Amino acid sequence: MSERLCQILKLKRRVVNIPICGVGQSESRAKHSVNAVISSRTSDYSMEMRFLILQRLTSELPVVNVPVSHWKIPTDLQLADPGFNNCGKIVLIIGAEHFFSFLYERKRKRILLGPELPLLIDTVFGWIVTGKVADARNHSINCYVAATTDNLEGVLEKFWKIDSMEDHHPWSKEEQDCEAHFVHTHERAEDGRYIVRLPRHVSFDWMVGESESMALNRFRKLEQKLGKNQVIKEQYHSFMREYLAMGHMRKVSVEDTSTAKFGTAERKAYYLPHHAVLKHASTTTKLRVVFDGSACTDSGYSLNDALMKGPILQDELLTLLLRFRKHQVALVGDIEKMYRQVRIHNEDTVFQRIFWRFSVEDPIEIYELLTVTYALTPSSFLATRVIKQLAIDEIGNHPEACAALERDMYVDDYIGGAASVESACYLRKEMDILTSKSGFPLRKWCSNRAEVLVGIPIDQLGTSLTISFDLDPEERIKALGITWEPESDQLRFVYNIDGSESAWTRRRILSAIARLFVPFDSIDFTGGNNRKNDHAGVGITANELG
Repeated sequence: MSERLCQILKLKRRVVNIPICGVGQSESRAKHSVNAVISSRTSDYSMEMRFLILQRLTSELPVVNVPVSHWKIPTDLQLADPGFNNCGKIVLIIGAEHFFSFLYERKRKRILLGPELPLLIDTVFGWIVTGKVADARNHSINCYVAATTDNLEGVLEKFWKIDSMEDHHPWSKEEQDCEAHFVHTHERAEDGRYIVRLPRHVSFDWMVGESESMALNRFRKLEQKLGKNQVIKEQYHSFMREYLAMGHMRKVSVEDTSTAKFGTAERKAYYLPHHAVLKHASTTTKLRVVFDGSACTDSGYSLNDALMKGPILQDELLTLLLRFRKHQVALVGDIEKMYRQVRIHNEDTVFQRIFWRFSVEDPIEIYELLTVTYALTPSSFLATRVIKQLAIDEIGNHPEACAALERDMYVDDYIGGAASVESACYLRKEMDILTSKSGFPLRKWCSNRAEVLVGIPIDQLGTSLTISFDLDPEERIKALGITWEPESDQLRFVYNIDGSESAWTRRRILSAIARLFVPFDSIDFTGGNNRKNDHAGVGITANELG
Protein backbone atom coordinates (compact mmCIF):
# COMPACT_ATOMS: atom_id res chain seq x y z
CA MET A 1 0.00 0.00 0.00
CA SER A 2 1.26 3.46 -0.78
CA GLU A 3 2.13 5.87 2.00
CA ARG A 4 -0.38 8.35 0.59
CA LEU A 5 -3.31 5.89 0.72
CA CYS A 6 -2.41 4.86 4.25
CA GLN A 7 -2.54 8.50 5.35
CA ILE A 8 -5.87 9.11 3.61
CA LEU A 9 -7.46 6.07 5.30
CA LYS A 10 -5.84 6.95 8.66
CA LEU A 11 -4.91 3.33 9.27
CA LYS A 12 -3.14 2.30 12.44
CA ARG A 13 0.45 1.24 11.75
CA ARG A 14 2.57 -1.50 13.24
CA VAL A 15 6.35 -1.37 13.19
CA VAL A 16 8.01 -4.04 11.03
CA ASN A 17 11.33 -4.50 9.27
CA ILE A 18 10.72 -6.59 6.16
CA PRO A 19 12.85 -6.59 2.99
CA ILE A 20 11.02 -6.55 -0.35
CA CYS A 21 12.88 -7.97 -3.34
CA GLY A 22 11.91 -6.83 -6.84
CA VAL A 23 12.97 -7.32 -10.43
CA GLY A 24 16.73 -7.42 -10.95
CA GLN A 25 17.23 -8.18 -7.24
CA SER A 26 16.41 -4.60 -6.32
CA GLU A 27 15.52 -4.37 -2.66
CA SER A 28 13.57 -1.93 -0.52
CA ARG A 29 12.52 -2.24 3.08
CA ALA A 30 9.07 -1.80 4.60
CA LYS A 31 9.09 -0.26 8.07
CA HIS A 32 5.35 -0.33 8.76
CA SER A 33 2.37 -2.57 8.10
CA VAL A 34 -1.38 -2.05 8.40
CA ASN A 35 -4.50 -4.17 8.33
CA ALA A 36 -7.34 -3.15 6.04
CA VAL A 37 -10.61 -4.70 4.92
CA ILE A 38 -10.91 -5.03 1.14
CA SER A 39 -14.51 -5.09 -0.11
CA SER A 40 -15.94 -5.40 -3.60
CA ARG A 41 -18.34 -2.84 -5.03
CA THR A 42 -19.86 -5.46 -7.34
CA SER A 43 -20.31 -8.42 -4.95
CA ASP A 44 -20.49 -9.26 -1.26
CA TYR A 45 -16.80 -10.24 -1.13
CA SER A 46 -14.90 -8.82 1.83
CA MET A 47 -11.62 -9.84 3.46
CA GLU A 48 -9.18 -8.35 5.96
CA MET A 49 -5.63 -8.28 4.61
CA ARG A 50 -2.25 -7.15 5.83
CA PHE A 51 -0.36 -4.57 3.77
CA LEU A 52 3.21 -3.33 3.89
CA ILE A 53 3.65 0.42 3.49
CA LEU A 54 5.98 1.84 0.83
CA GLN A 55 6.47 5.44 -0.26
CA ARG A 56 6.01 4.51 -3.93
CA LEU A 57 4.83 1.20 -5.38
CA THR A 58 5.48 1.46 -9.14
CA SER A 59 5.12 3.88 -12.02
CA GLU A 60 1.76 4.73 -13.51
CA LEU A 61 -0.12 1.94 -15.31
CA PRO A 62 -0.87 1.72 -18.13
CA VAL A 63 2.07 3.78 -19.40
CA VAL A 64 -0.19 5.73 -21.80
CA ASN A 65 -3.91 6.01 -22.36
CA VAL A 66 -5.14 3.10 -24.50
CA PRO A 67 -7.97 3.68 -27.03
CA VAL A 68 -10.67 1.04 -26.58
CA SER A 69 -13.47 2.34 -28.81
CA HIS A 70 -12.95 -0.53 -31.27
CA TRP A 71 -12.95 -3.19 -28.55
CA LYS A 72 -16.18 -5.10 -28.41
CA ILE A 73 -16.66 -5.22 -24.64
CA PRO A 74 -20.15 -6.55 -23.78
CA THR A 75 -22.23 -3.77 -22.30
CA ASP A 76 -23.76 -6.02 -19.63
CA LEU A 77 -20.43 -6.64 -17.88
CA GLN A 78 -19.53 -4.87 -14.66
CA LEU A 79 -15.88 -3.89 -14.95
CA ALA A 80 -13.73 -3.88 -11.84
CA ASP A 81 -12.11 -0.68 -13.13
CA PRO A 82 -14.20 1.19 -15.70
CA GLY A 83 -11.22 3.45 -16.36
CA PHE A 84 -8.73 0.60 -16.81
CA ASN A 85 -7.42 2.06 -20.09
CA ASN A 86 -6.43 5.41 -18.63
CA CYS A 87 -2.98 6.05 -17.20
CA GLY A 88 -3.18 6.17 -13.41
CA LYS A 89 -1.29 5.77 -10.16
CA ILE A 90 -1.10 2.39 -8.43
CA VAL A 91 -1.79 2.74 -4.70
CA LEU A 92 -2.54 -0.86 -3.69
CA ILE A 93 -1.08 -4.24 -4.65
CA ILE A 94 -2.74 -7.41 -3.39
CA GLY A 95 -0.51 -10.43 -2.84
CA ALA A 96 -0.58 -13.40 -5.18
CA GLU A 97 -1.69 -15.68 -2.32
CA HIS A 98 -5.17 -14.15 -2.66
CA PHE A 99 -5.40 -14.15 -6.47
CA PHE A 100 -7.15 -17.47 -7.08
CA SER A 101 -9.73 -16.73 -4.41
CA PHE A 102 -10.84 -13.80 -6.58
CA LEU A 103 -11.78 -15.99 -9.56
CA TYR A 104 -15.35 -17.20 -10.07
CA GLU A 105 -16.11 -20.80 -10.94
CA ARG A 106 -18.55 -20.06 -13.78
CA LYS A 107 -18.95 -21.20 -17.36
CA ARG A 108 -18.66 -17.66 -18.60
CA LYS A 109 -15.52 -16.65 -16.75
CA ARG A 110 -13.25 -15.62 -19.65
CA ILE A 111 -13.89 -13.59 -22.79
CA LEU A 112 -11.29 -13.13 -25.52
CA LEU A 113 -11.83 -9.76 -27.19
CA GLY A 114 -9.95 -10.72 -30.33
CA PRO A 115 -6.47 -11.07 -31.89
CA GLU A 116 -3.86 -8.76 -30.34
CA LEU A 117 -6.40 -7.75 -27.69
CA PRO A 118 -6.59 -8.46 -23.95
CA LEU A 119 -8.63 -11.09 -22.14
CA LEU A 120 -11.56 -10.37 -19.85
CA ILE A 121 -11.67 -12.43 -16.63
CA ASP A 122 -14.58 -12.54 -14.19
CA THR A 123 -13.60 -11.92 -10.55
CA VAL A 124 -15.25 -11.01 -7.26
CA PHE A 125 -14.39 -7.37 -7.99
CA GLY A 126 -15.95 -7.43 -11.46
CA TRP A 127 -14.44 -8.17 -14.87
CA ILE A 128 -10.75 -7.35 -15.16
CA VAL A 129 -8.79 -6.70 -18.36
CA THR A 130 -5.46 -8.46 -18.75
CA GLY A 131 -3.06 -9.14 -21.62
CA LYS A 132 -1.06 -7.26 -24.23
CA VAL A 133 -2.21 -4.36 -26.36
CA ALA A 134 -0.84 -3.95 -29.91
CA ASP A 135 -0.96 -0.15 -29.73
CA ALA A 136 1.41 -0.07 -26.74
CA ARG A 137 4.24 -2.17 -28.18
CA ASN A 138 6.62 0.75 -28.67
CA HIS A 139 6.21 2.13 -25.22
CA SER A 140 8.37 1.33 -22.21
CA ILE A 141 7.44 -1.72 -20.15
CA ASN A 142 6.61 -1.34 -16.47
CA CYS A 143 6.66 -4.44 -14.39
CA TYR A 144 6.16 -4.94 -10.67
CA VAL A 145 7.13 -8.29 -9.21
CA ALA A 146 8.01 -8.50 -5.54
CA ALA A 147 8.60 -11.06 -2.83
CA THR A 148 8.68 -10.44 0.90
CA THR A 149 10.55 -12.55 3.43
CA ASP A 150 10.88 -12.31 7.15
CA ASN A 151 14.41 -11.57 8.23
CA LEU A 152 15.41 -15.10 9.27
CA GLU A 153 18.71 -13.95 10.76
CA GLY A 154 16.90 -11.39 12.88
CA VAL A 155 14.48 -14.00 14.20
CA LEU A 156 17.36 -16.36 14.99
CA GLU A 157 19.19 -13.61 16.85
CA LYS A 158 16.29 -13.35 19.28
CA PHE A 159 17.04 -16.85 20.58
CA TRP A 160 20.54 -15.82 21.60
CA LYS A 161 19.23 -12.68 23.28
CA ILE A 162 16.97 -14.83 25.47
CA ASP A 163 20.04 -16.35 27.10
CA SER A 164 22.00 -13.11 27.53
CA MET A 165 22.61 -11.69 31.00
CA GLU A 166 21.79 -8.00 30.75
CA ASP A 167 21.26 -5.35 33.38
CA HIS A 168 17.66 -4.31 33.89
CA HIS A 169 16.80 -1.24 31.88
CA PRO A 170 15.33 1.74 33.73
CA TRP A 171 11.57 1.95 33.66
CA SER A 172 10.00 3.93 30.85
CA LYS A 173 7.60 6.81 31.52
CA GLU A 174 4.65 4.51 30.78
CA GLU A 175 5.96 1.84 33.18
CA GLN A 176 6.42 4.45 35.92
CA ASP A 177 2.90 5.75 35.34
CA CYS A 178 1.52 2.22 35.47
CA GLU A 179 3.24 1.53 38.79
CA ALA A 180 2.00 4.80 40.25
CA HIS A 181 -1.51 4.01 39.04
CA PHE A 182 -1.45 0.66 40.85
CA VAL A 183 -0.14 2.17 44.09
CA HIS A 184 -2.92 4.77 44.18
CA THR A 185 -5.84 2.62 43.02
CA HIS A 186 -5.44 -0.93 44.37
CA GLU A 187 -7.61 -2.08 47.26
CA ARG A 188 -7.85 -5.12 49.51
CA ALA A 189 -11.27 -6.56 50.23
CA GLU A 190 -12.40 -7.92 53.60
CA ASP A 191 -11.70 -11.48 52.48
CA GLY A 192 -8.07 -10.55 51.73
CA ARG A 193 -8.34 -10.55 47.94
CA TYR A 194 -6.98 -7.62 45.95
CA ILE A 195 -9.01 -5.32 43.69
CA VAL A 196 -7.23 -3.45 40.89
CA ARG A 197 -8.05 -0.89 38.21
CA LEU A 198 -7.11 -1.10 34.55
CA PRO A 199 -4.28 1.37 33.83
CA ARG A 200 -5.42 3.58 30.95
CA HIS A 201 -3.52 5.73 28.51
CA VAL A 202 -4.30 9.44 28.56
CA SER A 203 -6.05 9.03 25.18
CA PHE A 204 -8.13 6.07 26.34
CA ASP A 205 -11.54 7.69 25.75
CA TRP A 206 -11.07 8.40 22.06
CA MET A 207 -8.96 5.28 21.35
CA VAL A 208 -11.66 2.82 22.45
CA GLY A 209 -14.43 2.92 19.86
CA GLU A 210 -17.43 0.72 19.14
CA SER A 211 -16.63 -3.00 19.41
CA GLU A 212 -20.04 -4.63 19.86
CA SER A 213 -20.69 -5.52 16.22
CA MET A 214 -17.18 -6.92 15.74
CA ALA A 215 -17.40 -9.12 18.83
CA LEU A 216 -20.91 -10.30 17.96
CA ASN A 217 -19.82 -11.30 14.47
CA ARG A 218 -16.87 -13.27 15.82
CA PHE A 219 -19.07 -14.98 18.40
CA ARG A 220 -21.42 -16.23 15.69
CA LYS A 221 -18.44 -17.65 13.79
CA LEU A 222 -17.21 -19.29 17.01
CA GLU A 223 -20.59 -20.99 17.47
CA GLN A 224 -20.37 -22.37 13.94
CA LYS A 225 -16.94 -23.86 14.63
CA LEU A 226 -18.00 -25.34 17.96
CA GLY A 227 -21.00 -26.93 16.26
CA LYS A 228 -18.63 -28.95 14.07
CA ASN A 229 -16.69 -30.46 17.00
CA GLN A 230 -18.80 -31.78 19.86
CA VAL A 231 -15.81 -32.63 22.10
CA ILE A 232 -14.35 -29.12 21.91
CA LYS A 233 -17.81 -27.64 22.34
CA GLU A 234 -18.39 -29.57 25.59
CA GLN A 235 -14.99 -28.53 26.95
CA TYR A 236 -15.66 -24.90 25.99
CA HIS A 237 -19.04 -24.94 27.73
CA SER A 238 -17.49 -26.60 30.78
CA PHE A 239 -14.86 -23.87 30.98
CA MET A 240 -17.51 -21.14 30.83
CA ARG A 241 -19.67 -22.89 33.43
CA GLU A 242 -16.67 -22.95 35.75
CA TYR A 243 -16.16 -19.24 35.15
CA LEU A 244 -19.73 -18.59 36.22
CA ALA A 245 -19.68 -21.01 39.17
CA MET A 246 -16.51 -19.48 40.60
CA GLY A 247 -17.94 -15.97 40.32
CA HIS A 248 -15.36 -14.88 37.76
CA MET A 249 -18.02 -13.54 35.40
CA ARG A 250 -21.60 -12.38 35.71
CA LYS A 251 -24.54 -11.86 33.41
CA VAL A 252 -25.25 -8.22 32.62
CA SER A 253 -28.81 -7.10 33.16
CA VAL A 254 -30.74 -5.12 30.55
CA GLU A 255 -30.50 -2.01 32.77
CA ASP A 256 -26.71 -2.28 33.07
CA THR A 257 -26.40 -2.82 29.32
CA SER A 258 -28.27 0.37 28.51
CA THR A 259 -26.30 2.54 30.95
CA ALA A 260 -22.93 1.39 29.63
CA LYS A 261 -23.78 1.32 25.94
CA PHE A 262 -21.13 2.80 23.66
CA GLY A 263 -21.77 6.43 22.91
CA THR A 264 -23.72 7.35 26.04
CA ALA A 265 -22.63 10.01 28.47
CA GLU A 266 -21.90 7.48 31.18
CA ARG A 267 -19.32 4.92 30.04
CA LYS A 268 -18.11 3.13 26.98
CA ALA A 269 -18.12 -0.64 26.82
CA TYR A 270 -15.59 -2.93 25.19
CA TYR A 271 -16.59 -6.39 23.98
CA LEU A 272 -13.92 -9.08 23.98
CA PRO A 273 -14.03 -11.76 21.27
CA HIS A 274 -12.93 -15.17 22.54
CA HIS A 275 -11.73 -18.52 21.22
CA ALA A 276 -10.32 -21.83 22.44
CA VAL A 277 -6.67 -22.80 22.90
CA LEU A 278 -5.89 -26.48 23.41
CA LYS A 279 -2.93 -27.55 25.52
CA HIS A 280 -2.68 -31.33 25.38
CA ALA A 281 0.36 -31.47 27.69
CA SER A 282 -1.45 -29.74 30.56
CA THR A 283 -2.16 -31.86 33.64
CA THR A 284 -5.08 -29.65 34.66
CA THR A 285 -6.95 -27.68 31.98
CA LYS A 286 -6.70 -29.11 28.45
CA LEU A 287 -8.78 -26.31 26.93
CA ARG A 288 -8.55 -22.68 27.86
CA VAL A 289 -10.78 -19.89 26.60
CA VAL A 290 -8.67 -16.93 25.52
CA PHE A 291 -10.11 -13.43 25.30
CA ASP A 292 -8.86 -11.18 22.52
CA GLY A 293 -8.09 -7.70 23.79
CA SER A 294 -6.23 -6.89 20.56
CA ALA A 295 -9.39 -6.86 18.43
CA CYS A 296 -9.74 -3.40 16.90
CA THR A 297 -12.73 -1.15 17.45
CA ASP A 298 -14.14 1.15 14.76
CA SER A 299 -11.57 3.77 15.83
CA GLY A 300 -8.77 1.53 14.54
CA TYR A 301 -7.49 0.91 18.08
CA SER A 302 -8.06 -2.02 20.43
CA LEU A 303 -8.46 -2.15 24.18
CA ASN A 304 -4.85 -3.31 24.47
CA ASP A 305 -3.71 -0.24 22.55
CA ALA A 306 -5.51 1.99 25.03
CA LEU A 307 -4.09 0.33 28.17
CA MET A 308 -0.65 0.84 29.68
CA LYS A 309 1.88 -1.96 29.93
CA GLY A 310 3.56 -2.18 33.31
CA PRO A 311 7.19 -3.04 34.07
CA ILE A 312 8.58 -6.55 34.56
CA LEU A 313 8.83 -7.07 38.32
CA GLN A 314 10.25 -10.56 38.69
CA ASP A 315 13.76 -11.84 38.09
CA GLU A 316 14.87 -13.32 34.79
CA LEU A 317 14.28 -17.01 34.24
CA LEU A 318 18.00 -17.80 34.21
CA THR A 319 18.53 -16.07 37.56
CA LEU A 320 15.67 -18.03 39.14
CA LEU A 321 16.91 -21.37 37.82
CA LEU A 322 20.48 -20.77 38.99
CA ARG A 323 19.19 -19.83 42.44
CA PHE A 324 16.93 -22.89 42.44
CA ARG A 325 19.92 -25.22 41.89
CA LYS A 326 21.68 -23.88 44.99
CA HIS A 327 19.08 -25.27 47.40
CA GLN A 328 19.81 -28.69 48.87
CA VAL A 329 16.07 -29.25 49.27
CA ALA A 330 14.15 -28.10 46.21
CA LEU A 331 10.55 -26.94 46.45
CA VAL A 332 8.24 -26.23 43.52
CA GLY A 333 4.58 -25.21 43.31
CA ASP A 334 2.24 -22.90 41.46
CA ILE A 335 -0.69 -20.61 42.20
CA GLU A 336 -4.01 -21.95 40.98
CA LYS A 337 -5.69 -19.64 38.44
CA MET A 338 -3.47 -16.77 39.49
CA TYR A 339 -4.88 -14.07 37.20
CA ARG A 340 -8.44 -14.96 38.07
CA GLN A 341 -7.78 -14.59 41.80
CA VAL A 342 -7.36 -10.81 41.32
CA ARG A 343 -10.58 -8.84 41.03
CA ILE A 344 -11.20 -5.95 38.65
CA HIS A 345 -12.87 -2.87 40.09
CA ASN A 346 -16.60 -2.66 39.33
CA GLU A 347 -16.13 0.50 37.26
CA ASP A 348 -13.74 -1.30 34.88
CA THR A 349 -15.58 -4.58 34.26
CA VAL A 350 -17.55 -2.79 31.53
CA PHE A 351 -14.38 -3.06 29.42
CA GLN A 352 -14.39 -6.84 29.79
CA ARG A 353 -17.72 -7.76 28.26
CA ILE A 354 -18.32 -10.86 26.19
CA PHE A 355 -21.16 -12.44 24.25
CA TRP A 356 -22.16 -15.92 25.31
CA ARG A 357 -24.96 -18.48 25.44
CA PHE A 358 -24.98 -22.18 26.25
CA SER A 359 -27.50 -23.09 23.53
CA VAL A 360 -28.06 -21.70 20.04
CA GLU A 361 -31.77 -21.79 20.82
CA ASP A 362 -31.32 -19.22 23.61
CA PRO A 363 -30.86 -15.49 23.02
CA ILE A 364 -27.28 -14.23 22.99
CA GLU A 365 -26.52 -12.62 26.35
CA ILE A 366 -23.88 -10.24 27.64
CA TYR A 367 -21.51 -11.15 30.46
CA GLU A 368 -18.76 -9.22 32.23
CA LEU A 369 -15.47 -10.77 33.34
CA LEU A 370 -14.80 -9.76 36.94
CA THR A 371 -11.14 -10.72 37.30
CA VAL A 372 -7.82 -9.98 35.63
CA THR A 373 -8.16 -11.44 32.15
CA TYR A 374 -5.63 -13.27 30.00
CA ALA A 375 -4.28 -11.48 26.93
CA LEU A 376 -4.83 -7.91 28.11
CA THR A 377 -1.76 -5.67 27.98
CA PRO A 378 -1.45 -4.98 31.75
CA SER A 379 -2.65 -8.39 32.99
CA SER A 380 0.78 -9.85 33.70
CA PHE A 381 1.87 -6.70 35.52
CA LEU A 382 -1.31 -6.52 37.61
CA ALA A 383 -1.09 -10.16 38.70
CA THR A 384 2.61 -10.11 39.58
CA ARG A 385 2.30 -6.68 41.21
CA VAL A 386 -0.42 -8.03 43.51
CA ILE A 387 1.90 -10.86 44.54
CA LYS A 388 4.57 -8.30 45.37
CA GLN A 389 2.01 -6.21 47.28
CA LEU A 390 1.00 -9.27 49.31
CA ALA A 391 4.64 -9.77 50.32
CA ILE A 392 4.86 -6.08 51.31
CA ASP A 393 1.63 -6.15 53.32
CA GLU A 394 2.38 -9.39 55.21
CA ILE A 395 6.15 -9.09 55.77
CA GLY A 396 5.65 -8.59 59.50
CA ASN A 397 3.57 -11.76 59.90
CA HIS A 398 5.40 -14.19 57.58
CA PRO A 399 8.91 -12.81 56.86
CA GLU A 400 10.41 -15.97 55.32
CA ALA A 401 7.38 -16.77 53.18
CA CYS A 402 7.12 -13.15 51.98
CA ALA A 403 10.80 -13.11 51.02
CA ALA A 404 10.36 -16.34 49.07
CA LEU A 405 7.21 -15.07 47.39
CA GLU A 406 8.90 -11.88 46.20
CA ARG A 407 12.22 -13.52 45.28
CA ASP A 408 11.38 -16.93 43.80
CA MET A 409 8.20 -16.43 41.75
CA TYR A 410 8.06 -16.56 37.96
CA VAL A 411 4.54 -15.36 37.09
CA ASP A 412 2.44 -18.05 38.86
CA ASP A 413 5.24 -20.59 39.43
CA TYR A 414 7.14 -20.82 42.70
CA ILE A 415 10.58 -22.38 42.26
CA GLY A 416 12.79 -22.26 45.33
CA GLY A 417 13.80 -24.34 48.31
CA ALA A 418 15.70 -24.44 51.57
CA ALA A 419 18.89 -25.78 53.15
CA SER A 420 17.20 -28.65 55.04
CA VAL A 421 14.05 -30.75 55.08
CA GLU A 422 12.87 -29.04 58.27
CA SER A 423 13.33 -25.58 56.78
CA ALA A 424 11.58 -26.60 53.58
CA CYS A 425 8.58 -28.01 55.49
CA TYR A 426 8.30 -24.83 57.55
CA LEU A 427 8.60 -22.64 54.43
CA ARG A 428 5.91 -24.60 52.57
CA LYS A 429 3.43 -24.35 55.46
CA GLU A 430 4.08 -20.62 55.91
CA MET A 431 3.58 -20.01 52.19
CA ASP A 432 0.30 -21.92 52.28
CA ILE A 433 -0.94 -19.72 55.13
CA LEU A 434 0.30 -16.53 53.46
CA THR A 435 -1.22 -17.16 50.03
CA SER A 436 -4.52 -18.44 51.42
CA LYS A 437 -5.00 -15.04 53.08
CA SER A 438 -5.32 -13.38 49.68
CA GLY A 439 -7.09 -16.13 47.73
CA PHE A 440 -3.96 -17.46 45.98
CA PRO A 441 -4.08 -21.22 46.67
CA LEU A 442 -0.74 -22.94 46.05
CA ARG A 443 -0.92 -26.40 44.50
CA LYS A 444 1.10 -28.94 42.48
CA TRP A 445 3.72 -29.08 45.23
CA CYS A 446 6.84 -31.03 44.36
CA SER A 447 10.26 -31.57 45.97
CA ASN A 448 13.37 -33.68 45.59
CA ARG A 449 12.75 -34.94 49.16
CA ALA A 450 9.57 -36.94 49.74
CA GLU A 451 9.49 -35.97 53.44
CA VAL A 452 8.59 -32.40 52.51
CA LEU A 453 5.43 -33.59 50.75
CA VAL A 454 4.03 -35.77 53.52
CA GLY A 455 0.62 -34.57 54.69
CA ILE A 456 -0.25 -32.64 51.53
CA PRO A 457 -3.64 -33.66 50.00
CA ILE A 458 -3.22 -35.71 46.84
CA ASP A 459 -5.05 -33.14 44.70
CA GLN A 460 -2.44 -30.53 45.68
CA LEU A 461 0.59 -32.64 44.76
CA GLY A 462 2.47 -32.09 41.52
CA THR A 463 4.18 -35.45 41.72
CA SER A 464 3.23 -39.00 42.66
CA LEU A 465 4.49 -40.83 45.74
CA THR A 466 4.83 -44.59 46.03
CA ILE A 467 3.07 -46.60 48.76
CA SER A 468 6.19 -46.23 50.89
CA PHE A 469 6.16 -42.44 50.34
CA ASP A 470 9.14 -42.48 47.99
CA LEU A 471 9.55 -40.47 44.80
CA ASP A 472 9.16 -42.23 41.47
CA PRO A 473 12.63 -42.36 39.83
CA GLU A 474 11.05 -42.42 36.35
CA GLU A 475 8.82 -39.40 36.83
CA ARG A 476 9.44 -36.14 35.04
CA ILE A 477 7.60 -32.90 35.66
CA LYS A 478 7.72 -29.46 34.07
CA ALA A 479 9.43 -26.66 35.96
CA LEU A 480 9.32 -23.32 34.13
CA GLY A 481 9.14 -25.13 30.81
CA ILE A 482 12.11 -27.36 31.58
CA THR A 483 11.85 -31.05 32.49
CA TRP A 484 12.84 -31.79 36.08
CA GLU A 485 13.37 -35.24 37.60
CA PRO A 486 12.63 -34.77 41.32
CA GLU A 487 14.05 -38.10 42.50
CA SER A 488 17.48 -37.54 40.92
CA ASP A 489 17.12 -33.74 41.17
CA GLN A 490 18.19 -33.22 37.59
CA LEU A 491 17.02 -30.80 34.96
CA ARG A 492 16.65 -32.26 31.49
CA PHE A 493 16.11 -30.43 28.25
CA VAL A 494 14.00 -32.84 26.24
CA TYR A 495 13.42 -32.53 22.53
CA ASN A 496 12.27 -34.56 19.55
CA ILE A 497 14.00 -34.53 16.17
CA ASP A 498 11.71 -35.41 13.29
CA GLY A 499 13.66 -37.63 10.92
CA SER A 500 10.92 -37.92 8.32
CA GLU A 501 12.24 -34.95 6.35
CA SER A 502 15.52 -35.34 4.51
CA ALA A 503 16.60 -31.76 3.83
CA TRP A 504 17.68 -29.49 6.70
CA THR A 505 16.77 -25.99 5.63
CA ARG A 506 17.46 -22.83 7.60
CA ARG A 507 13.79 -22.52 8.43
CA ARG A 508 13.61 -26.10 9.68
CA ILE A 509 16.69 -25.57 11.86
CA LEU A 510 15.12 -22.42 13.30
CA SER A 511 11.97 -24.37 14.09
CA ALA A 512 13.98 -27.04 15.90
CA ILE A 513 15.82 -24.41 17.94
CA ALA A 514 12.52 -22.81 18.93
CA ARG A 515 11.38 -26.09 20.51
CA LEU A 516 14.52 -26.35 22.66
CA PHE A 517 15.19 -23.64 25.22
CA VAL A 518 18.47 -24.14 27.10
CA PRO A 519 19.15 -21.24 29.50
CA PHE A 520 22.28 -22.91 30.91
CA ASP A 521 24.33 -22.72 27.71
CA SER A 522 27.30 -21.30 29.63
CA ILE A 523 27.44 -24.23 32.10
CA ASP A 524 29.30 -27.47 31.55
CA PHE A 525 26.62 -30.16 31.75
CA THR A 526 27.31 -33.71 32.92
CA GLY A 527 25.23 -36.81 33.19
CA GLY A 528 23.53 -36.40 29.84
CA ASN A 529 24.11 -39.84 28.33
CA ASN A 530 20.77 -41.37 29.27
CA ARG A 531 18.12 -41.95 26.62
CA LYS A 532 14.47 -42.57 27.30
CA ASN A 533 11.69 -42.97 24.76
CA ASP A 534 13.92 -41.81 21.91
CA HIS A 535 14.42 -38.43 23.56
CA ALA A 536 17.81 -36.86 24.12
CA GLY A 537 18.61 -34.68 27.10
CA VAL A 538 21.22 -33.15 29.35
CA GLY A 539 21.09 -32.87 33.11
CA ILE A 540 22.66 -31.01 36.01
CA THR A 541 22.37 -31.56 39.75
CA ALA A 542 22.65 -29.15 42.64
CA ASN A 543 25.89 -30.76 43.80
CA GLU A 544 27.45 -30.44 40.35
CA LEU A 545 26.66 -26.74 40.36
CA GLY A 546 28.23 -26.43 43.78
